[in-house]
Amino acid sequence: AEWEAFRLARRLAPLGPIPLDDDRYWDLRLTKAEQAAADNALAPLADRPLLAISTGTKCQANDWEHDNWQALVTRLGRDLPDWGLVLLGADAEAAQADALLSAWNGPGLNLCGQTSPRVSAAVLQRVTLFAGHD
Repeated sequence: AEWEAFRLARRLAPLGPIPLDDDRYWDLRLTKAEQAAADNALAPLADRPLLAISTGTKCQANDWEHDNWQALVTRLGRDLPDWGLVLLGADAEAAQADALLSAWNGPGLNLCGQTSPRVSAAVLQRVTLFAGHD
């Protein structure tokens, strides 16, 4: 499958080149306050590698379903005993996130509904691994 950014750049190529490898086009210009909010949110998991998971999707066809997420979290919890788990998403996903935290073999945080999209982006800058639908 083609990365969406490459597909769009290819489609827009007649308008001029789009240097997707230039980091300045990917910089969200997160503020110091947004960065600090992410640091504060992640403080309980400081000094450990982090796995972030977002289970929510707007498209039902992309829903991986709770049992699959639970199996993944259980397996990764065994394989990554020193890692922390961070769950991100909307407030409506908080109950599922709590259930997944109970399957995790270590410390974790449910940030569903607790952070803005931009603070969530700052959180994601600090994680080692991300798992999500897309």
